[in-house]
Amino acid sequence: MKKIVFMHHVSSVGGGSFCLLNLLKSVDRSLFEPIVLLKEDGPLFKEIEKLNIRIVLFPQMDVAPYNKSFKRPGTLLTYLSVYSSRFPLLKKLQKLKPDILYLNNSMLYPYLKVAKQIGVKTIIHIREHWPLNEHRYQLHRLQDNIRKYSDRIVAINEYSAKMVAGPNNTVQVVYDWVDFTNRIKEYNLNEIFGEDVSGLKIYLYTGGMQAIKGCREVLKVFSSIKDDKSRLLALGVDYSQREIANILNNDKRIVPFPYVYEIKNLLEKCYCVLSYFTIPHANLAMAEAIILKTPVIAARTEESEEYSNGGELAILFEINNINEFRKAIEHFPEQRDILKCQLNRKSAVIATKFNKERNAQLFRDLLSTM
Repeated sequence: MKKIVFMHHVSSVGGGSFCLLNLLKSVDRSLFEPIVLLKEDGPLFKEIEKLNIRIVLFPQMDVAPYNKSFKRPGTLLTYLSVYSSRFPLLKKLQKLKPDILYLNNSMLYPYLKVAKQIGVKTIIHIREHWPLNEHRYQLHRLQDNIRKYSDRIVAINEYSAKMVAGPNNTVQVVYDWVDFTNRIKEYNLNEIFGEDVSGLKIYLYTGGMQAIKGCREVLKVFSSIKDDKSRLLALGVDYSQREIANILNNDKRIVPFPYVYEIKNLLEKCYCVLSYFTIPHANLAMAEAIILKTPVIAARTEESEEYSNGGELAILFEINNINEFRKAIEHFPEQRDILKCQLNRKSAVIATKFNKERNAQLFRDLLSTM
């Protein structure tokens, strides 16, 4: 039986952590023994424990800066931190004696060489969107390390694959699959909004307070559109930031609500999902909505085009163009019926792309080649 050490740099549950849990559940335990190396205890630690998988803490773990200038405060110190942690990792690996090291994030790339020095096979999972014309020296270091020291490269979409592919490297695309099996819970929108919402247009925002998800922009634009029949359910949004709190206090059509993992019912009931990513990034919530035939308004990026079948299954606007975003919402009611027809006809294409069984098998096939 081969031993695989999975490295993941955070213990919060969300994004890459959800994907890691899915990957761990898919490992064939008759062939592989998974061990997870985490930086710290946390919610992810508890979820992995439930899978009866050994966890080893590695508090020195760090990640290389993601698309940051060397002039930015803290960038050089972060590089120093991650490179100085390579020797402690070497000692960890020598003790654990794995056959394979699986890095669940491309910014863990400095650890690839450590594994290769002691004869451990390596796999790295690319999740990021680093524009090819930005901070090119830093990007080249990432690409060079990944191409030299990875035995296998996995990417979550076509752009991430293109970002690191080299003349002598092939990249396997394994999508962060969509599975609603344990994400079903009935929500009463009348209770959530404190009114009868039948006949109202319930928009949904799922990005929380993260700046890159455009929380401020979504709330600000929605609040500027004076439509008494529209409401916005804002998941993961709270009053902790002054500007956000002011918008919430001044527009009672917007209701903040805790982020929920059991999101299927909300996606099915909402009129439209609003998304305003401020940087290109994988937009899994967009794919989830499209699979459920729910309309989405989102920024145009390589990922959003890929996740909406070339843009035909969503309303896409120029990224960081707030006026286009506002117009997209204002004109959406007259476009919704056409988009719904498209979703009814072609959403199965996206459902197949993000299918759990298909992608889990691609992952298992990848491991089998090791």
